[in-house]
Amino acid sequence: MQGPTRSVSALLVAAFTLLLALSVQPVMAQQQKTTTPQAQPAPDAKTQAQAAIAASLLKRDSKYRIGANDVLDVRIFNKPLLSRDNVRVDGGGMIRMP
Repeated sequence: MQGPTRSVSALLVAAFTLLLALSVQPVMAQQQKTTTPQAQPAPDAKTQAQAAIAASLLKRDSKYRIGANDVLDVRIFNKPLLSRDNVRVDGGGMIRMP
């Protein structure tokens, strides 16, 4: 079971990294557009590197996506008390851990 667990772990890391990279720039929902265009600042090197890493991990592990009713073994590095076996993914794609 080492192979599937490693793939799921890599997918979780990739998803977290991608979310982190996307959350660096704030999203302004329903903001009115101005008539004068403003120059957009270029993303910094760290953001670009995080996005590249996330994209390469997602490309490598695109064979399987975690979905509803999947059962995961969650391992927290150096925290065995926080690790859990048989964590079920609910219909909304979320997991619940104490």
